[in-house]
Amino acid sequence: MVEAWICIEKWLESNAPKVLDTLQPGTTASEISYVEDLLKVNFPESLKVSYQIHNGQVEKSQGLIDDWSLLPLDEILSQWNFWMDLSEAGEAPWHPLWIPITHDGGGNHYCLDLHPNLEEKTGRIIYLFHETLPNIEEEIADSFEDFLSDFSDRLENNFYVFSEEEDKLVEVDYL
Repeated sequence: MVEAWICIEKWLESNAPKVLDTLQPGTTASEISYVEDLLKVNFPESLKVSYQIHNGQVEKSQGLIDDWSLLPLDEILSQWNFWMDLSEAGEAPWHPLWIPITHDGGGNHYCLDLHPNLEEKTGRIIYLFHETLPNIEEEIADSFEDFLSDFSDRLENNFYVFSEEEDKLVEVDYL
């Protein structure tokens, strides 16, 4: 995780300092443990290490990963509670072991899926589109570590550029 963040920070410093400035300082192990206790989960070690490096992004900032903001721990908890409230009211099927880690501002998330799938694998990253719940749209990565490392690799391979016009990272093919 440290190597991935070093690469991400280096690329952002050279190519998108506005986005780099949105990354918050890391949080503490005790704060992570507190959120785990509230959610009644155990985060993978890679997620814990990542959040000790950067506790997400500041609110209402340019997206980081695929134009989606990386949620800080308090916003993870807030989004999770929002979806659980909707689920308990019968308005949205949401599983308590889906932990939102990003958002696009429109109710969609990349989530850490701690619910065992058919292969009894947990910790994968899934894309949840609010209009099609409970269907999981897509598995994005096998783990949070793969998710962040893949993003780092895409930056290094010039998959993204910072668009001054749009004031955000965009895929090169988008231009």
